[in-house]
Amino acid sequence: MLMIVIHELGHYIAAKILKFKVVEFSIGLGPKLFQKKRKNGELFTLRLLPFGGYCAFESEDEDGKEKEKAFNKEKPWKRIIVLLSGAGLNMASAVLFSFIFLLAVGVPSQNAIRVAQVFNDPNGRPYNTLQVDDIITHVGGIPFRTFNEFYDEEGQLRRQSVTIVDLARESLGGQLEEGNTVNFTIIRGRQEQTETLTYTWILQESYNGFGLRYRLEGNDGARVGWVAQHAWNFGPYNPLLPFISANQTTPFDFIVGINGNEVNRENSPSSIIRELNLNLGQSVNFRVRRHDGVEGATEYLDFNIPLMRIVPAYLGFGIGTAPHMQRSIVTALARMFPFTGEMSLAILGSFGNLFTGGTPIYEMTGPIGTVTQMAQITQMDWQMIFILFPLLAANLAIFNLLPIPALDGSKIIFTFIEWIRKKPIPRKIENMIHIIGFFSLIAFALILDVVGFFIRAGPAVGGWIRI
Repeated sequence: MLMIVIHELGHYIAAKILKFKVVEFSIGLGPKLFQKKRKNGELFTLRLLPFGGYCAFESEDEDGKEKEKAFNKEKPWKRIIVLLSGAGLNMASAVLFSFIFLLAVGVPSQNAIRVAQVFNDPNGRPYNTLQVDDIITHVGGIPFRTFNEFYDEEGQLRRQSVTIVDLARESLGGQLEEGNTVNFTIIRGRQEQTETLTYTWILQESYNGFGLRYRLEGNDGARVGWVAQHAWNFGPYNPLLPFISANQTTPFDFIVGINGNEVNRENSPSSIIRELNLNLGQSVNFRVRRHDGVEGATEYLDFNIPLMRIVPAYLGFGIGTAPHMQRSIVTALARMFPFTGEMSLAILGSFGNLFTGGTPIYEMTGPIGTVTQMAQITQMDWQMIFILFPLLAANLAIFNLLPIPALDGSKIIFTFIEWIRKKPIPRKIENMIHIIGFFSLIAFALILDVVGFFIRAGPAVGGWIRI
């Protein structure tokens, strides 16, 4: 609602500057709850339904003729400015909200990382002497960095993420083996100190399963994203190949069937396995679609994997990390414009995917679904409410400029056509197009919420699930 008020306020401010005649500024739709009339005749109205708002301009008289100060009587360039100003104020507010977000939550440091978790061995003793909230600044004497920059074969500058293990390996000349020790320079409280950590096998919580994680992807099957490793270098628990990154050049697997049952949205691997009521040692047939990471070719393979007692393990230092967030007015001011720009480009990309089919319908929502997702996000982390404001503001600005009938973008196009032709497209035709567009948008939003309710009621899509 706040974003819509800001949007309509943008239209209103531009209209007043350019001396348009405003009839009514309304917050909400439907029956009016409160209305005040200014001396110049403008009405300010608060209405019952908090799903919209509008800035109404002078239009036609009782005979259907446009009045002298009607919106369409104003010069085209003035109308275009007024139409653009709603999205413009939304985008300006997105920058302001980005500043608030960056100041409240912070900006990830490129030169340090925070210890978020210290793991314990099976006897309950921590694997190292670090503590939660220690700030790591150097690994093996090498200053911490989050990425390496390099030029690819086409001369494009690329970035590759760097982990603590990468830095430790670099500090030892490229050779990092089990039992090696590495000095970590940390800041604890306000004191800098050095702690020595050992690169060793880190045992994780045991469970009965097949030693993998998957992500359900609609009816395309379940993407394998992780395969558990035996401790002490005994290798993986199963022969499936995981998907690691978007730039992967090695093969990876999709699970498409289990014991002859097709894997899809209604039949996830977890639900199929639950129905089997397996005992330890019983084997299950996994049918996978293996993707060649280089050629893009696929083949179908079958693997019989027994239900095992899984004790996942990996070579590491026994810590979990999180970004070290830096909060300052200077940093927030420096980052608010780039941050808003990056977010806007991401939104444009998502809109592009909608029109090209890159985004499935179950990932789209109407107003009810949006509110529900907002509530879920803020329940997970209250700080995430700060990112919702710039995201919604930028989203509304970009959406309103799309050339869809009833939106400002289409009205700007009609005005440009009038400006070039020196005469407008017949108003009745234009109005009919906008009316059809308006009701089509409402119907589409309702369909998204209704269809999305039933689709999203099924198995979760997008999260990694362990079996």
